[in-house]
Amino acid sequence: GLAKLFVPDWTALGDSTLWVDAIGQVFYSLSVAMAIMFAYGSFVDDQANIAVDCVIIAVSDFVISLLAGIVTDTGRFTYTNTKPETLESAGVLMELGGNITEVCYNLFDLKTPSEFAISSAACSAAKFYCGGKLAIVAVTAEMFEKYRAGHDEISDVVSRLRDVGGVEFACVLRETDSNTVRGNLRSKTEFDCSVFAEKYGGGGHKRAAGFTVTGRDINDLADEIIREASKFL
Repeated sequence: GLAKLFVPDWTALGDSTLWVDAIGQVFYSLSVAMAIMFAYGSFVDDQANIAVDCVIIAVSDFVISLLAGIVTDTGRFTYTNTKPETLESAGVLMELGGNITEVCYNLFDLKTPSEFAISSAACSAAKFYCGGKLAIVAVTAEMFEKYRAGHDEISDVVSRLRDVGGVEFACVLRETDSNTVRGNLRSKTEFDCSVFAEKYGGGGHKRAAGFTVTGRDINDLADEIIREASKFL
């Protein structure tokens, strides 16, 4: 249900990265909201109730954000964390105006040309080990440059690899700069992604986790992950 979205993890307050991300989000959200309201104010009728309109906009954004959080965290209600109350909560949000079709399309289906190109290339470059139980791909800086793609434009690749028949554990490594590699992990059954991610200073959930390392060659890191993951598959 919605409880997970409202129960705070107080230990996270000690993470400086969290504060940086939060401050950036606040300034970004406020700047966008203020720009929208300035534009709105220049066209609205003098007799309009701007305060009411602001509340309507805020509530609508709130509902959409919650619905987006639910469908993302449950993988469109396909992950094992999907409970009856999860569907009930999503139903309430839909009754309040949340458009689940639009949310899912923008989160999962909509692709830019560069995103489509690099995702396809990454999937084609994936390699399989352990009798097809392990799928891994290393997306280098050169690949991002070749397809003129951003580092976040391969977010769907790890799930696509996990969904291949027989794959139990999928890993996507991306080179974000010459000294940093981000890893995204997904699994189906017994493989614990969070425990594996902790080996590289990361974390997450049993079925989905990630990590970031610096000073490592992406191909050497891929070879190491293959060796380590093979012990559990």
